[in-house]
Amino acid sequence: MQKSFIAIALALTLTSTFAAYTATNYVTNPTPVAADTDYNYTNQTTLGLASITSGNVYLYSGTVTVNTNNASANNWNLFYRQLNTKSLSTTNNNTASPVAPINVFFLNNYVVGFGSDNSTGAVNLYAYQTPLTSGTTTPPRLQLSNNTNPNWTVSSVALSAIGNTVYVAYSAANLTANITSFTVGATTPGTPFTFSTTFDTPSSLTLTWGEALGSSQLFALWVEAGVLKDAVVDVSKRTVGTVTAIPGFNSTNTPVWLPFVTDKKLYGEILIGVNATSGILTYYARTTANGTVVQIASYPLNTSTISSLVPYSQYIAVFFQSVGASNGTNYAYEIWDLTAFNATSVQPRKLYLTIDSNSTQVPFRVVSGGYYTLLYNNRLQLNGTLSNVQVGLLLGSSYLASVLGFLLTIVAGLFLF
Repeated sequence: MQKSFIAIALALTLTSTFAAYTATNYVTNPTPVAADTDYNYTNQTTLGLASITSGNVYLYSGTVTVNTNNASANNWNLFYRQLNTKSLSTTNNNTASPVAPINVFFLNNYVVGFGSDNSTGAVNLYAYQTPLTSGTTTPPRLQLSNNTNPNWTVSSVALSAIGNTVYVAYSAANLTANITSFTVGATTPGTPFTFSTTFDTPSSLTLTWGEALGSSQLFALWVEAGVLKDAVVDVSKRTVGTVTAIPGFNSTNTPVWLPFVTDKKLYGEILIGVNATSGILTYYARTTANGTVVQIASYPLNTSTISSLVPYSQYIAVFFQSVGASNGTNYAYEIWDLTAFNATSVQPRKLYLTIDSNSTQVPFRVVSGGYYTLLYNNRLQLNGTLSNVQVGLLLGSSYLASVLGFLLTIVAGLFLF
């Protein structure tokens, strides 16, 4: 018996299972975007926001029926409507029925996914692309890797994008990591090149782009032999720049590290240390401009947890989730000046949302656009559907122009069973 579910992969998504929510300090307050009786959006397997076309924001929903005989050819049923990026008014519905892998993202009006296949005698990595508007049912397939070892399974370990070109790092045999690319909508991939030949922790790699880098550069952060390292990758020259080991930080004493690239200013990493005895989270920053690791903030672990970081002009907007309040969960943000290494020199912490356990928040950021939150009440109606579906614009687009970590406004499965 086939199962119907969905798992859509778009970038930095956080979900919380919380019927009441109170919003404040929004640029555009949360606005209804789907009626409770619009079952195309309130009674599907998933509900989310996506940039189906560059710089825009869409509300989408749908299900996918698994093809048990071909993991890369699952039948999707999608509904989506564009929102005005400022007023949040909605357009008419669009529908699509693409055939694609389970984990996908939207880019350039395509559904894009990845899969591994043994059709060449060895397992290789493929990209699958299906245009949303052409009605094509069989997605074109691009072979991204050149594996000839029948005992090795190639898999992707990091993704990023510059414009409509997607860059994919994948694990090759003999501790080698390669990077290749393809432009969404094109029929031929780029040529792979070697990122590392001693890559012992593939899952640690992140690739990031932002305007502080050149139009053909990615910032890479990874762990190798237990040591945290970074480098700038020139994808046009197919070369890796100087590799720098982060002094005093490794996978043992720093369990969390996040790369950042601000707008036309800085790039580097945020490092988070945990003192289990005192219950304190300590945040450090290092920029490649000076190479110095500097402590920038400390917070009690039991009252405040960082949920995401977003470039904001030359600054970083840092989002916090505070659990344990009598009225539910509180969400707030600060803006950090990493030039001055001052955690609150631009904007002290500002509350923007209180939500209880019967509602859900899904943050979403548009590349070169604003930071939004999708809000809805969970399946509390008598017919078991969602209700009170709203979207708010929290931070405007004039200062948001680059992406942190997994760059593709990315997906991570949002299940509503």
